[in-house]
Amino acid sequence: ERCLIPRPSDAPLTTAAAARVASLQSLKAGSILRASASDWLLGKPAETEDFSPRQFRPAQYLHKGVLLLLSDFEDGEPAALALLNGPAVGKLPESEEGVLFGGTSQLGSFSERVMEVGSEDASLNVLGSLVLLPGVLAKLVSLGALEVAEDVGLSELLAA
Repeated sequence: ERCLIPRPSDAPLTTAAAARVASLQSLKAGSILRASASDWLLGKPAETEDFSPRQFRPAQYLHKGVLLLLSDFEDGEPAALALLNGPAVGKLPESEEGVLFGGTSQLGSFSERVMEVGSEDASLNVLGSLVLLPGVLAKLVSLGALEVAEDVGLSELLAA
């Protein structure tokens, strides 16, 4: 079945979805998440109040996105992530290093908002981030729109 309206998400959690959500409890800052290639129709993965325009800014840029968790996951708290494979949005004036789009939250003055992620060996600069309201990260993981990348860390990802 194909249509432009995202699927409803009022179905109960499957065993697999419950296991994915349970894995979030141990998620630490620096963890990598991958966004689905098919669950971001019209910028949202489901047609629910959690993803209404009042609560969730459309995020088509998450299609096949690779995200970095910026702080430890805590249930009931907002989750901040940075997009690691966003498009180039400029260069740092002092070093000419490229800067990538990191999300629509915390955009502002270019020089004040650029964040360096990684280590001395491999790093990249991102402008902006994605801040999700409490419970939304768990909802995205339960729907399969985001998944924890257990098999790769930030240093391996940036070195590739």
